[in-house]
Amino acid sequence: MRCKKCGKVMRKEELFCEACGYYNGEKDSSGWDDDQEKSIDDDYEDFNTKEESKETEEFEEFNLKSNNNGTKSNKFNYENEDLLEAFIGEDYKAIKKIPFNIFAFLLNWSYFLYRKLYITGIIGLIITGVIIVYFKKILLTYCIATVLILGVCFNFYYVFICKRKVEHLKKKYADTDKFGLLNICEEKGGVSLWPALIIYFLFIVAIFFSQVSVSINREHNTKFWQENSDNKATCLSLVKTSYDSLEEYKVPGTVDEAVCKISKASFVEYDVYVKTTKKDKVYYAYYHAENNKIIYKRNTSEINALETRKANGKITEEEQTLLNSLKQIENNYSDISKQSKAEDELIRTKKNKSEKLNYVFEKEEIIR
Repeated sequence: MRCKKCGKVMRKEELFCEACGYYNGEKDSSGWDDDQEKSIDDDYEDFNTKEESKETEEFEEFNLKSNNNGTKSNKFNYENEDLLEAFIGEDYKAIKKIPFNIFAFLLNWSYFLYRKLYITGIIGLIITGVIIVYFKKILLTYCIATVLILGVCFNFYYVFICKRKVEHLKKKYADTDKFGLLNICEEKGGVSLWPALIIYFLFIVAIFFSQVSVSINREHNTKFWQENSDNKATCLSLVKTSYDSLEEYKVPGTVDEAVCKISKASFVEYDVYVKTTKKDKVYYAYYHAENNKIIYKRNTSEINALETRKANGKITEEEQTLLNSLKQIENNYSDISKQSKAEDELIRTKKNKSEKLNYVFEKEEIIR
């Protein structure tokens, strides 16, 4: 006996075909026939086909939605995520999930060094050092702003840098297989403790010596000005006394400026030069002070007449000696003025090594 549908050989007692499941018994009273069975089988196959197609479409749609949602919500989604994870190391999942980095918040720039972000870390330490040494007024504001910004931004910045480094490694080792790239990323990335400690130790040492240097220099300058305040006061007093005697010694013109030089050898001798002007002509009066006593020497009002006599060849030996001494007064005044400016510049640049010995006084200070 064979199956009426597929032709497979069947045993006599079998009613259903083992191959196709067709019923080979007698028709019942309900009018069940082959055409109906075939129609039912076809419908069943069509239903299965539709269900499979529907499930496939739903699965593809679900995958598409999942990918889109992942791209939008997960900022760390990356085509080479396995390489990125190998590069970052065991903290990858924490950095991926948590936007705020507590270690960057607490350790600041030293955490950058620990994560092998050496350039960024060193630049941050330099900026911090400059503020500690020279801008202490804004130090507290700087510290608060820095810890907050680093805590919030570190993870995003770190992953951005790591992605760039992974891309660089992929290009550099383009001929290496995936397993080799994973090992390279693990070696180049991750963390490094000892270099971070060494760099941070050097930073602490530099800050310490900078603070000591600035503090010592500041104390030196304070002491310097305290020591020289008496010298300046004495010089100004001598200049005022000289100014008051200009009329007595018939020095022409009105006062314009004055200089004072302290003798480095004794610190009790002073040379005072008062500069006056009259009708666009400049005159200098010379005074010498010793043991708080000031003595008028001479002024340069005769210099023009002596130069005229010299030009005419009528100058005597005594007059030539006098002319030379008067010219020396002019030169001394100029030298003292230059030396005073040089000393002021050394003080300004904190390179002064000795007491200030030369002073210049403006007209307002003299006649005040």
